[in-house]
Amino acid sequence: MPACATCQPDDILEAEGFRYYELTDVEEARRKAEKARIREARRKEEEEARIREARHKEEEEAKIRETRRKEEERARLRAELEARHRAEERGQTEKEAKIHEARLRTEEEARLSAGKKERLIAEEEAKAEEEMRKVKEERKMNERIGLEEEMRLEKERCLGKEQMRHVQEEHKIRMKVEEQKRLQEERCKGM
Repeated sequence: MPACATCQPDDILEAEGFRYYELTDVEEARRKAEKARIREARRKEEEEARIREARHKEEEEAKIRETRRKEEERARLRAELEARHRAEERGQTEKEAKIHEARLRTEEEARLSAGKKERLIAEEEAKAEEEMRKVKEERKMNERIGLEEEMRLEKERCLGKEQMRHVQEEHKIRMKVEEQKRLQEERCKGM
């Protein structure tokens, strides 16, 4: 209220006092609004932290599921590889039995005919040696494939462990940073 020539000194004081109380109420309202804004900012910050934590937890669970899936795949591949080895061993045993039977037949035929004997023996031995050579080559090839598969699986397992270690380190760092922020906020509140 502006001071004017018609106003008395008491009127001016009352008017100024009114302004003082009015300003105090405005300041109080501002303080309350600022406190409400700070509370809302803290609430939003806590909500964002909860969302980040939930997202991080989901990512970790997804990585764990992926690691489990890879482990199951490795186990399945190992089982297939073992089944293949067993089948190859059975096949090899059958081949060896056939080779043995072929040798027996060769000997039988050799007894029947002296002229045919040398020729049949040479042919059967050549066949047997060729089959043995093929069996050895096939065995070496299968062993090499098995070793390569085991190496690949080992690399995947190591990579999975490294990824899990990296995720855990990131989580620890994130938790330390959040703890430091929380402590700093508490110190600021204490001041």
